[in-house]
Amino acid sequence: MIGSAVVAGLVPIIWLVIQFSAPRGPFLIGFADSSPYHFPAPDGGPRGAAYEIVSEAARRAKIELKWVYCPEDSEAALRTGKVDLWPMVGDFPDRRKFFHISDPWIGGDYFILARPGATRLTSDSTAEIGYTIGSVRARLIKKAFPLATPVKVNDLTTLVAEVCTGRLAAGIFEAGESREALVTQVPDCPGTRLRAYPISGLRVDFGVAATKRARSSADRIQEEIQVLALEGFLLSTLAEYSIFDVGDIAATYSLIQLQERQRILEWGMGALGLAFAVTLVLCWFLYRAKHAVARADAEKTESVVRYALATRATNDIIWDWNPLTGAMTWSELMQSLFGYSTAEIGAYMAWRNERIHPDDRERVINTMNRALADGRATWSTQYRFRRKTGKYAWVMDRGCIVYDEAKNPLRVVGR
Repeated sequence: MIGSAVVAGLVPIIWLVIQFSAPRGPFLIGFADSSPYHFPAPDGGPRGAAYEIVSEAARRAKIELKWVYCPEDSEAALRTGKVDLWPMVGDFPDRRKFFHISDPWIGGDYFILARPGATRLTSDSTAEIGYTIGSVRARLIKKAFPLATPVKVNDLTTLVAEVCTGRLAAGIFEAGESREALVTQVPDCPGTRLRAYPISGLRVDFGVAATKRARSSADRIQEEIQVLALEGFLLSTLAEYSIFDVGDIAATYSLIQLQERQRILEWGMGALGLAFAVTLVLCWFLYRAKHAVARADAEKTESVVRYALATRATNDIIWDWNPLTGAMTWSELMQSLFGYSTAEIGAYMAWRNERIHPDDRERVINTMNRALADGRATWSTQYRFRRKTGKYAWVMDRGCIVYDEAKNPLRVVGR
Protein backbone atom coordinates (compact mmCIF):
# COMPACT_ATOMS: atom_id res chain seq x y z
CA MET A 1 0.00 0.00 0.00
CA ILE A 2 2.78 2.43 1.01
CA GLY A 3 4.83 1.46 -2.06
CA SER A 4 1.89 2.21 -4.36
CA ALA A 5 1.38 5.60 -2.77
CA VAL A 6 5.05 6.48 -3.18
CA VAL A 7 5.01 5.48 -6.86
CA ALA A 8 1.84 7.48 -7.45
CA GLY A 9 3.44 10.53 -5.85
CA LEU A 10 6.62 10.18 -7.89
CA VAL A 11 4.86 9.97 -11.27
CA PRO A 12 3.99 13.71 -11.58
CA ILE A 13 7.43 14.67 -10.24
CA ILE A 14 9.18 12.51 -12.85
CA TRP A 15 6.96 13.97 -15.57
CA LEU A 16 7.88 17.53 -14.52
CA VAL A 17 11.58 16.67 -14.44
CA ILE A 18 11.42 15.25 -17.96
CA GLN A 19 9.54 18.26 -19.26
CA PHE A 20 11.83 20.87 -17.75
CA SER A 21 15.03 18.95 -18.44
CA ALA A 22 14.18 18.52 -22.13
CA PRO A 23 16.29 20.68 -24.44
CA ARG A 24 14.66 24.08 -24.88
CA GLY A 25 16.49 25.21 -27.98
CA PRO A 26 17.65 26.24 -30.37
CA PHE A 27 15.01 24.42 -32.38
CA LEU A 28 16.07 23.16 -35.79
CA ILE A 29 13.70 24.41 -38.49
CA GLY A 30 13.91 23.19 -42.07
CA PHE A 31 13.74 25.00 -45.38
CA ALA A 32 14.01 23.82 -48.99
CA ASP A 33 13.75 24.99 -52.60
CA SER A 34 10.19 26.29 -52.30
CA SER A 35 10.38 29.80 -53.74
CA PRO A 36 9.04 32.36 -52.94
CA TYR A 37 8.19 31.01 -49.47
CA HIS A 38 11.58 29.58 -48.43
CA PHE A 39 14.67 28.88 -50.51
CA PRO A 40 18.48 29.06 -50.23
CA ALA A 41 20.16 32.38 -51.03
CA PRO A 42 23.46 32.47 -52.97
CA ASP A 43 25.33 32.27 -49.66
CA GLY A 44 23.36 29.14 -48.71
CA GLY A 45 21.32 30.84 -45.99
CA PRO A 46 17.52 30.85 -45.90
CA ARG A 47 15.45 33.46 -47.73
CA GLY A 48 11.79 33.92 -48.61
CA ALA A 49 8.49 35.22 -47.27
CA ALA A 50 7.84 32.31 -44.89
CA TYR A 51 11.40 32.56 -43.56
CA GLU A 52 11.02 36.26 -42.72
CA ILE A 53 7.55 35.89 -41.20
CA VAL A 54 8.31 32.82 -39.07
CA SER A 55 11.69 34.24 -37.96
CA GLU A 56 10.07 37.47 -36.77
CA ALA A 57 7.28 35.58 -35.00
CA ALA A 58 9.81 33.31 -33.25
CA ARG A 59 11.91 36.30 -32.20
CA ARG A 60 8.88 37.90 -30.57
CA ALA A 61 7.97 34.63 -28.87
CA LYS A 62 11.59 34.36 -27.64
CA ILE A 63 12.06 31.04 -29.43
CA GLU A 64 15.57 30.45 -30.74
CA LEU A 65 15.69 28.91 -34.22
CA LYS A 66 18.46 27.40 -36.30
CA TRP A 67 17.56 27.07 -39.98
CA VAL A 68 18.67 23.87 -41.73
CA TYR A 69 18.54 23.24 -45.47
CA CYS A 70 16.69 20.00 -46.25
CA PRO A 71 16.68 18.80 -49.89
CA GLU A 72 14.11 16.17 -48.91
CA ASP A 73 10.48 17.17 -48.38
CA SER A 74 9.03 18.43 -45.10
CA GLU A 75 7.43 15.10 -44.16
CA ALA A 76 10.70 13.19 -44.42
CA ALA A 77 12.66 15.83 -42.49
CA LEU A 78 10.14 15.89 -39.63
CA ARG A 79 9.48 12.14 -39.42
CA THR A 80 13.20 11.29 -39.32
CA GLY A 81 13.85 13.94 -36.66
CA LYS A 82 16.27 15.90 -38.83
CA VAL A 83 14.41 19.08 -37.83
CA ASP A 84 11.99 20.08 -35.08
CA LEU A 85 9.92 22.57 -37.09
CA TRP A 86 8.89 23.42 -40.64
CA PRO A 87 7.65 26.96 -41.48
CA MET A 88 4.59 25.98 -43.53
CA VAL A 89 3.07 22.57 -44.19
CA GLY A 90 -0.19 21.73 -45.94
CA ASP A 91 -2.72 20.54 -43.38
CA PHE A 92 -3.90 17.09 -44.50
CA PRO A 93 -5.55 14.74 -41.94
CA ASP A 94 -3.14 11.83 -42.52
CA ARG A 95 -0.13 14.03 -41.73
CA ARG A 96 -1.35 14.70 -38.20
CA LYS A 97 -0.64 11.05 -37.37
CA PHE A 98 3.08 11.70 -37.65
CA PHE A 99 3.63 15.30 -36.52
CA HIS A 100 1.81 18.32 -35.14
CA ILE A 101 0.44 21.10 -37.40
CA SER A 102 -0.58 24.42 -35.87
CA ASP A 103 -3.67 26.36 -36.82
CA PRO A 104 -3.23 27.79 -40.34
CA TRP A 105 -1.47 31.09 -40.86
CA ILE A 106 -1.83 31.20 -44.65
CA GLY A 107 -3.92 29.50 -47.32
CA GLY A 108 -3.32 28.74 -50.98
CA ASP A 109 -5.69 28.37 -53.93
CA TYR A 110 -4.74 26.23 -56.89
CA PHE A 111 -6.06 26.09 -60.45
CA ILE A 112 -5.99 23.65 -63.34
CA LEU A 113 -4.62 25.08 -66.61
CA ALA A 114 -5.06 23.37 -69.98
CA ARG A 115 -4.86 24.09 -73.71
CA PRO A 116 -7.76 26.01 -75.26
CA GLY A 117 -10.32 23.55 -76.58
CA ALA A 118 -8.91 20.62 -74.59
CA THR A 119 -11.39 18.20 -73.05
CA ARG A 120 -12.19 19.34 -69.53
CA LEU A 121 -10.91 16.92 -66.91
CA THR A 122 -13.39 15.02 -64.76
CA SER A 123 -13.03 12.99 -61.57
CA ASP A 124 -12.57 9.79 -63.61
CA SER A 125 -9.91 11.21 -65.97
CA THR A 126 -6.82 9.04 -66.41
CA ALA A 127 -4.65 11.73 -68.01
CA GLU A 128 -1.18 12.90 -66.98
CA ILE A 129 -1.27 16.16 -65.01
CA GLY A 130 1.91 18.12 -64.34
CA TYR A 131 3.13 19.92 -61.24
CA THR A 132 6.35 21.57 -60.11
CA ILE A 133 7.42 21.67 -56.47
CA GLY A 134 6.21 20.02 -53.28
CA SER A 135 4.04 17.05 -52.45
CA VAL A 136 1.00 19.29 -51.83
CA ARG A 137 0.30 19.67 -55.54
CA ALA A 138 0.61 15.94 -56.17
CA ARG A 139 -1.82 15.33 -53.31
CA LEU A 140 -4.31 17.81 -54.79
CA ILE A 141 -4.11 16.14 -58.19
CA LYS A 142 -4.94 12.74 -56.68
CA LYS A 143 -7.69 14.31 -54.58
CA ALA A 144 -9.46 15.90 -57.57
CA PHE A 145 -8.56 13.22 -60.13
CA PRO A 146 -7.96 9.88 -58.35
CA LEU A 147 -7.21 7.98 -61.58
CA ALA A 148 -4.87 10.60 -63.07
CA THR A 149 -1.06 10.38 -62.98
CA PRO A 150 0.83 13.31 -61.38
CA VAL A 151 3.99 14.12 -63.35
CA LYS A 152 6.67 16.30 -61.76
CA VAL A 153 8.56 18.75 -64.00
CA ASN A 154 11.53 20.97 -63.24
CA ASP A 155 10.04 24.47 -63.31
CA LEU A 156 7.06 26.63 -64.19
CA THR A 157 8.25 27.45 -67.73
CA THR A 158 8.69 23.77 -68.55
CA LEU A 159 5.26 22.94 -67.15
CA VAL A 160 3.59 25.64 -69.28
CA ALA A 161 5.39 24.30 -72.38
CA GLU A 162 4.43 20.68 -71.65
CA VAL A 163 0.75 21.62 -71.29
CA CYS A 164 0.74 24.02 -74.24
CA THR A 165 2.22 21.44 -76.62
CA GLY A 166 -0.16 18.74 -75.39
CA ARG A 167 2.48 16.46 -73.90
CA LEU A 168 0.59 16.83 -70.62
CA ALA A 169 -3.20 17.06 -70.47
CA ALA A 170 -3.10 19.84 -67.87
CA GLY A 171 -1.05 21.34 -65.05
CA ILE A 172 -1.79 22.48 -61.51
CA PHE A 173 -0.69 26.01 -60.58
CA GLU A 174 -0.86 28.15 -57.45
CA ALA A 175 -2.88 31.35 -57.91
CA GLY A 176 0.12 33.61 -58.47
CA GLU A 177 1.71 31.13 -60.87
CA SER A 178 -1.58 30.89 -62.79
CA ARG A 179 -1.49 34.59 -63.63
CA GLU A 180 2.06 34.22 -64.96
CA ALA A 181 1.26 31.06 -66.90
CA LEU A 182 -1.76 32.63 -68.60
CA VAL A 183 0.39 35.30 -70.28
CA THR A 184 3.43 33.12 -71.02
CA GLN A 185 4.20 32.66 -74.72
CA VAL A 186 5.72 29.25 -75.59
CA PRO A 187 7.98 29.10 -78.70
CA ASP A 188 6.78 25.57 -79.54
CA CYS A 189 3.13 26.70 -79.79
CA PRO A 190 3.05 30.40 -80.79
CA GLY A 191 -0.25 32.19 -80.45
CA THR A 192 -1.61 29.62 -77.98
CA ARG A 193 -2.27 30.51 -74.38
CA LEU A 194 -3.46 28.28 -71.61
CA ARG A 195 -6.94 28.54 -70.11
CA ALA A 196 -7.64 28.25 -66.39
CA TYR A 197 -10.63 26.76 -64.66
CA PRO A 198 -11.21 26.24 -60.93
CA ILE A 199 -11.83 22.81 -59.40
CA SER A 200 -13.72 22.45 -56.12
CA GLY A 201 -11.49 21.53 -53.19
CA LEU A 202 -8.19 22.85 -54.59
CA ARG A 203 -7.46 24.99 -51.55
CA VAL A 204 -4.95 24.15 -48.82
CA ASP A 205 -4.40 25.72 -45.41
CA PHE A 206 -0.78 25.87 -44.21
CA GLY A 207 0.37 25.85 -40.58
CA VAL A 208 3.68 25.53 -38.73
CA ALA A 209 4.60 21.84 -38.42
CA ALA A 210 6.49 20.39 -35.47
CA THR A 211 7.64 17.22 -33.77
CA LYS A 212 6.20 16.44 -30.35
CA ARG A 213 9.22 18.13 -28.76
CA ALA A 214 8.45 21.44 -30.45
CA ARG A 215 4.65 21.28 -30.53
CA SER A 216 4.06 24.19 -28.16
CA SER A 217 6.66 26.31 -29.97
CA ALA A 218 4.85 25.84 -33.29
CA ASP A 219 1.59 27.03 -31.73
CA ARG A 220 3.29 30.05 -30.14
CA ILE A 221 4.86 31.02 -33.48
CA GLN A 222 1.46 30.76 -35.17
CA GLU A 223 -0.10 32.99 -32.51
CA GLU A 224 2.60 35.61 -33.07
CA ILE A 225 1.98 35.47 -36.82
CA GLN A 226 -1.63 36.41 -36.13
CA VAL A 227 -0.33 39.50 -34.33
CA LEU A 228 1.96 40.26 -37.26
CA ALA A 229 -1.09 40.10 -39.53
CA LEU A 230 -2.89 42.72 -37.46
CA GLU A 231 0.19 44.97 -37.51
CA GLY A 232 0.56 44.76 -41.30
CA PHE A 233 3.93 42.96 -41.25
CA LEU A 234 2.46 39.83 -42.82
CA LEU A 235 0.84 41.68 -45.72
CA SER A 236 3.89 43.79 -46.52
CA THR A 237 6.19 40.74 -46.49
CA LEU A 238 3.92 38.67 -48.72
CA ALA A 239 3.51 41.60 -51.11
CA GLU A 240 7.28 42.04 -51.26
CA TYR A 241 7.53 38.52 -52.65
CA SER A 242 4.49 39.03 -54.96
CA ILE A 243 2.45 36.35 -53.20
CA PHE A 244 -1.31 36.69 -53.84
CA ASP A 245 -3.19 39.98 -53.83
CA VAL A 246 -2.64 42.29 -50.85
CA GLY A 247 -6.28 43.36 -50.70
CA ASP A 248 -7.50 39.75 -50.62
CA ILE A 249 -5.06 38.86 -47.84
CA ALA A 250 -6.12 41.84 -45.74
CA ALA A 251 -9.80 40.98 -46.15
CA THR A 252 -9.16 37.32 -45.36
CA TYR A 253 -7.26 38.05 -42.15
CA SER A 254 -9.81 40.62 -41.01
CA LEU A 255 -12.57 38.05 -41.43
CA ILE A 256 -10.51 35.37 -39.66
CA GLN A 257 -9.90 37.68 -36.72
CA LEU A 258 -13.58 38.60 -36.40
CA GLN A 259 -14.77 35.01 -36.72
CA GLU A 260 -12.14 33.69 -34.32
CA ARG A 261 -12.94 36.33 -31.72
CA GLN A 262 -16.64 35.64 -31.98
CA ARG A 263 -16.11 31.86 -31.82
CA ILE A 264 -13.94 32.05 -28.71
CA LEU A 265 -16.27 34.42 -26.92
CA GLU A 266 -19.35 32.36 -27.70
CA TRP A 267 -17.61 29.21 -26.45
CA GLY A 268 -16.51 31.05 -23.31
CA MET A 269 -20.02 32.19 -22.54
CA GLY A 270 -21.43 28.69 -22.99
CA ALA A 271 -18.72 26.87 -21.04
CA LEU A 272 -17.71 29.12 -18.17
CA GLY A 273 -20.95 30.36 -16.63
CA LEU A 274 -19.01 31.66 -13.63
CA ALA A 275 -19.39 34.98 -11.93
CA PHE A 276 -21.93 37.48 -13.16
CA ALA A 277 -19.24 40.10 -13.68
CA VAL A 278 -17.22 37.78 -15.95
CA THR A 279 -20.35 37.02 -17.94
CA LEU A 280 -20.96 40.73 -18.47
CA VAL A 281 -17.44 41.23 -19.74
CA LEU A 282 -17.79 38.35 -22.17
CA CYS A 283 -21.12 39.71 -23.39
CA TRP A 284 -19.51 43.08 -24.00
CA PHE A 285 -16.72 41.57 -26.11
CA LEU A 286 -19.21 39.38 -27.98
CA TYR A 287 -21.33 42.42 -28.76
CA ARG A 288 -18.29 44.23 -30.14
CA ALA A 289 -17.35 41.24 -32.31
CA LYS A 290 -20.88 40.86 -33.67
CA HIS A 291 -21.16 44.60 -34.18
CA ALA A 292 -17.97 44.55 -36.24
CA VAL A 293 -19.29 41.70 -38.39
CA ALA A 294 -22.64 43.48 -38.82
CA ARG A 295 -20.86 46.70 -39.80
CA ALA A 296 -18.80 44.83 -42.38
CA ASP A 297 -21.95 43.21 -43.80
CA ALA A 298 -23.69 46.59 -43.92
CA GLU A 299 -20.78 48.16 -45.79
CA LYS A 300 -20.79 45.29 -48.25
CA THR A 301 -24.56 45.64 -48.76
CA GLU A 302 -24.22 49.39 -49.29
CA SER A 303 -21.53 48.78 -51.88
CA VAL A 304 -23.76 46.32 -53.73
CA VAL A 305 -26.67 48.80 -53.66
CA ARG A 306 -24.47 51.60 -55.02
CA TYR A 307 -23.35 49.35 -57.84
CA ALA A 308 -26.95 48.38 -58.67
CA LEU A 309 -28.05 52.03 -58.73
CA ALA A 310 -25.12 53.01 -60.91
CA THR A 311 -25.86 50.31 -63.46
CA ARG A 312 -29.51 51.33 -63.63
CA ALA A 313 -28.63 55.01 -64.06
CA THR A 314 -26.69 54.32 -67.26
CA ASN A 315 -27.97 53.02 -70.58
CA ASP A 316 -24.88 50.83 -71.04
CA ILE A 317 -24.40 47.21 -70.03
CA ILE A 318 -21.66 46.88 -67.41
CA TRP A 319 -19.63 43.66 -67.35
CA ASP A 320 -16.85 42.37 -65.11
CA TRP A 321 -14.41 39.69 -66.32
CA ASN A 322 -11.74 37.75 -64.40
CA PRO A 323 -9.00 36.75 -66.93
CA LEU A 324 -7.63 34.16 -64.50
CA THR A 325 -10.80 32.08 -64.14
CA GLY A 326 -12.77 33.28 -67.16
CA ALA A 327 -15.72 34.18 -64.90
CA MET A 328 -17.87 37.05 -66.14
CA THR A 329 -20.85 38.95 -64.69
CA TRP A 330 -23.31 41.28 -66.42
CA SER A 331 -25.58 44.11 -65.28
CA GLU A 332 -29.37 43.86 -65.52
CA LEU A 333 -29.55 45.73 -68.85
CA MET A 334 -28.36 42.58 -70.64
CA GLN A 335 -31.93 41.31 -70.23
CA SER A 336 -33.74 44.39 -71.51
CA LEU A 337 -31.36 45.23 -74.39
CA PHE A 338 -30.68 41.76 -75.76
CA GLY A 339 -33.58 39.69 -74.38
CA TYR A 340 -31.63 37.08 -72.40
CA SER A 341 -33.06 36.06 -69.04
CA THR A 342 -30.86 35.77 -65.96
CA ALA A 343 -30.86 31.98 -66.27
CA GLU A 344 -29.75 32.18 -69.91
CA ILE A 345 -26.79 34.51 -69.34
CA GLY A 346 -23.57 32.53 -69.07
CA ALA A 347 -21.10 33.03 -66.23
CA TYR A 348 -17.97 32.89 -68.41
CA MET A 349 -16.38 34.88 -71.24
CA ALA A 350 -16.97 31.94 -73.61
CA TRP A 351 -20.72 32.67 -73.49
CA ARG A 352 -20.15 36.17 -74.82
CA ASN A 353 -17.69 35.02 -77.48
CA GLU A 354 -20.17 32.44 -78.80
CA ARG A 355 -22.71 35.23 -79.50
CA ILE A 356 -20.33 37.50 -81.39
CA HIS A 357 -20.90 37.42 -85.15
CA PRO A 358 -18.63 34.76 -86.75
CA ASP A 359 -17.06 37.39 -89.02
CA ASP A 360 -16.10 39.52 -85.97
CA ARG A 361 -15.33 36.89 -83.33
CA GLU A 362 -11.65 36.19 -84.05
CA ARG A 363 -10.83 39.89 -84.38
CA VAL A 364 -12.50 40.75 -81.05
CA ILE A 365 -10.77 37.94 -79.17
CA ASN A 366 -7.39 38.81 -80.69
CA THR A 367 -7.65 42.51 -79.83
CA MET A 368 -8.45 41.64 -76.21
CA ASN A 369 -5.53 39.21 -75.99
CA ARG A 370 -3.16 41.77 -77.50
CA ALA A 371 -4.32 44.43 -75.04
CA LEU A 372 -3.63 42.08 -72.12
CA ALA A 373 -0.26 40.98 -73.50
CA ASP A 374 0.83 44.58 -74.17
CA GLY A 375 -0.20 45.76 -70.71
CA ARG A 376 -2.66 48.35 -72.00
CA ALA A 377 -4.88 50.16 -69.54
CA THR A 378 -7.93 50.17 -71.82
CA TRP A 379 -9.47 48.13 -74.63
CA SER A 380 -12.22 48.96 -77.13
CA THR A 381 -13.71 47.61 -80.36
CA GLN A 382 -16.94 47.37 -82.34
CA TYR A 383 -18.69 44.15 -83.29
CA ARG A 384 -22.07 42.53 -83.88
CA PHE A 385 -23.69 40.74 -80.92
CA ARG A 386 -26.55 38.25 -81.30
CA ARG A 387 -29.85 39.01 -79.57
CA LYS A 388 -32.00 36.22 -78.19
CA THR A 389 -34.20 36.58 -81.31
CA GLY A 390 -31.23 35.62 -83.47
CA LYS A 391 -30.75 39.06 -84.99
CA TYR A 392 -27.46 40.93 -84.55
CA ALA A 393 -26.95 44.40 -83.09
CA TRP A 394 -23.85 46.57 -83.46
CA VAL A 395 -22.19 47.36 -80.10
CA MET A 396 -19.30 49.58 -79.08
CA ASP A 397 -17.48 47.69 -76.33
CA ARG A 398 -14.76 49.17 -74.12
CA GLY A 399 -13.02 48.02 -70.95
CA CYS A 400 -10.58 49.13 -68.25
CA ILE A 401 -7.85 46.59 -67.42
CA VAL A 402 -6.46 46.20 -63.88
CA TYR A 403 -3.01 44.66 -63.34
CA ASP A 404 -1.01 43.53 -60.33
CA GLU A 405 2.49 44.81 -59.53
CA ALA A 406 4.01 42.25 -61.93
CA LYS A 407 1.81 43.58 -64.77
CA ASN A 408 -0.36 40.45 -64.82
CA PRO A 409 -4.05 41.15 -65.69
CA LEU A 410 -6.34 40.64 -62.72
CA ARG A 411 -9.67 42.14 -63.83
CA VAL A 412 -11.35 43.81 -66.80
CA VAL A 413 -14.43 46.01 -66.25
CA GLY A 414 -16.29 47.21 -69.34
CA ARG A 415 -19.43 48.87 -70.65
